[in-house]
Amino acid sequence: GLRDPDASVRRDCAGTLGRLGPMTHTAASGLVSLLAEPDTRTRVVAATALKRIGKGAVPALLQGLSSRDEELRERCANVLAQIDPDDAKVGAALRTMTPRPMVETPAPAHTPAPALASAELVR
Repeated sequence: GLRDPDASVRRDCAGTLGRLGPMTHTAASGLVSLLAEPDTRTRVVAATALKRIGKGAVPALLQGLSSRDEELRERCANVLAQIDPDDAKVGAALRTMTPRPMVETPAPAHTPAPALASAELVR
């Protein structure tokens, strides 16, 4: 199931729940927990399953917004925005999220080109 120690089993379970769609809304909280997985494929399958469940997954995703894990909160917000961005509760929850500060990448230090030897300039 979704709590199996083997990531491939968790991923397969999530995929099956997604294929079953809205009737699996009771498993949404377990799928939300998979959004915190270190394995990217598992997170993608879980997010896809939550989107296929649709509005039935919204309560579990809203709950995920209160997680201490910043990445999980961002992933929940992303899925919520894709499922039902026009819902009043979803919109209100997304507006209260603190955006992650943009980190500027410093420009590479300018390295002057090596000076050409005077003999090369004369040629």
